[in-house]
Amino acid sequence: AHLFYAWYLVAADRLNEAVEEARTALRLDPFSLVIAGRLASMLFFADRYAFEHGMHVLMDDLSRCTSPDELSTTAGQR
Repeated sequence: AHLFYAWYLVAADRLNEAVEEARTALRLDPFSLVIAGRLASMLFFADRYAFEHGMHVLMDDLSRCTSPDELSTTAGQR
């Protein structure tokens, strides 16, 4: 629900709020590649950071995964 609300906020041009909502979604599901990727997109759209920094944030978030199996298991649930 947080991710969908974040996209609503993007459409309403409330980008800073959208980023915070997407971060909430990622905190609730820290292994979600979908959420992490959408957060990186929102960071880019919000122009708060350069694209490289958005990717750095994404990589930091993904580094919290303890094994590649967690990534494939989580991605398979989507």
